Amino acid sequence: MHRPMPPGKRPKLWAGTPPAIFPALSGLLMLGLDLRQVLWNSVLPQGIADLFLGAVTLLFLFGLCAYLVKAARRPRAVVEDLRTLPGQVGLGALASGVVLLSPTLIAYDPAAALVLLWVGLAAQGVLILGFLWHLGRAPEPQRKVSPSWHLIFAAPLLGSIAAAPFGLLLLAKVLFGLSLASALAILVDSALQFARDTVPPPLRPVLSLHILPLALATVAAAELGLPMVATACGVLAIGVALVLLAEIYWVCAAGFTGLWGVFALPIASLSAACLALEGIGAGAVALGLGLFVLGIAGPAVTVLSYRILRLWARGELGPRTGASVA
Repeated sequence: MHRPMPPGKRPKLWAGTPPAIFPALSGLLMLGLDLRQVLWNSVLPQGIADLFLGAVTLLFLFGLCAYLVKAARRPRAVVEDLRTLPGQVGLGALASGVVLLSPTLIAYDPAAALVLLWVGLAAQGVLILGFLWHLGRAPEPQRKVSPSWHLIFAAPLLGSIAAAPFGLLLLAKVLFGLSLASALAILVDSALQFARDTVPPPLRPVLSLHILPLALATVAAAELGLPMVATACGVLAIGVALVLLAEIYWVCAAGFTGLWGVFALPIASLSAACLALEGIGAGAVALGLGLFVLGIAGPAVTVLSYRILRLWARGELGPRTGASVA
């Protein structure tokens, strides 16, 4: 159980930082990388993407600093966050965001970008071990496979994407194979559960995370020279996105909650997947689809992030998502 705050006592600075801020922040980083890729191949000034990425990087680092302060005050607070679904999603997005800082900085400081890649992969490794430790001690109902597991076991696909530009192809291929296998296993198990059980309305936004590993696998396969695999994963990602879009009112039936930040990273990753398909010869159709998704993702992710961060600033996001307090 979370440690309650004494009555009338103000919490210490950042003591209640909720991990639920990180899905939105990581989505903004991915959105900035999509924008940079588009502007590289256009007549528009590259500086637009650089300014956006710079601002988003500072915002992510601020959130990361706030959470690390909380963790330093009471390390067990991280363990408590890992026991809840919003916490699992948030911590997975935190580690993913650190990995995303690597391609963000590679054009300016390759050495720092490489360090961030290894730090991010180490964070993902620690998260996987910590989550497995939690599963070994959790009651049976908490051991059920969830879409949130993608951000723990399949998110190292980001490491595969980030490792390729450094020539670390063996590392990229190992991460790609292990992560894709994990993603497919989670997808299959989740589909079987969905056929048997009804997803409660507050948890339905988490279903959007099924898009994420397929979209990231598309980008990673394209970078590793696997066009058939990239095409298959891209088609599956688009198919899952269309199914969820067709049922958007069902998915969002519970209304806006602090969990809606989970939409950000899958939406931005889908745009990256479409742009990657264009790069391996899918042509103008993939490019047009990628620009269309990016046109939707830009405002959507920005508005979602603003609302999530506003809840954090008001001190409401932590209680709403069951975040621990240091």
